[in-house]
Amino acid sequence: MEKKLTREEYHKGLIGKIPKKLHKEMLEEFDKKENEELLRNKLMEMPELEDLNNNEINTVALLLEKHDELKNHIQVLNKEHEEFRKEQFKKMAALEDEIESRHTKRMNNINTFQCCDGELCLRGTDEMGADFTVWYDAYDFLDWIDTNNLQYIKDQIKKHIDNK
Repeated sequence: MEKKLTREEYHKGLIGKIPKKLHKEMLEEFDKKENEELLRNKLMEMPELEDLNNNEINTVALLLEKHDELKNHIQVLNKEHEEFRKEQFKKMAALEDEIESRHTKRMNNINTFQCCDGELCLRGTDEMGADFTVWYDAYDFLDWIDTNNLQYIKDQIKKHIDNK
């Protein structure tokens, strides 16, 4: 009687004798045959299948194998769906953050004023202490902030200081 090799013995017997790709394919084939044999043995132990002929047993084995393949495929799809859902959640959170950041902020502690190439830059911190920058078109800014508007700002500041 011929001794049946274990997977490890089969694996060791192939090392260095064949290319790695072929080695992998042969191990997969070995595993497939071993799984088929285990399945066939399990089927033979089932009392309700005692009256089946070989063709019927092969059909049941094939159906169970397909069942396992479908089950594995469903697990893969569920994992992909979960990853997709998590990615969509991250995108939604990023959109919410972007929308939140579009709300009005108060610039405290202006630490940079710069005008270059027709753009005006103000940089400072918001209410939470985080840095942020506002860029204006310098020409539009000058249209809005003229002498009258500057005088209005000064008057409002003076009122505020006087009321303290």
